[in-house]
Amino acid sequence: MTAIRRILQSISGKYSDLYPQLETILQQPILEALNDPRATAIDEALSCLAELLFNQPQISTQMWNYFQLLVNSLMSD
Repeated sequence: MTAIRRILQSISGKYSDLYPQLETILQQPILEALNDPRATAIDEALSCLAELLFNQPQISTQMWNYFQLLVNSLMSD
């Protein structure tokens, strides 16, 4: 996840038309990182989500799907 986060940060705000495609590609790795309680990459996955959200004019349906997962994670800790 660190490599993905670094790539997202390096293109931050430069290629706005790529972000919807990146959401689709990165959805599975981000979900896996967030769902694994032993994962050390949860903070990296959250940073990737932040980059994807920040660099788009609106929140997509794919991004809203993470909301309940994040709420459940916060409530269980």
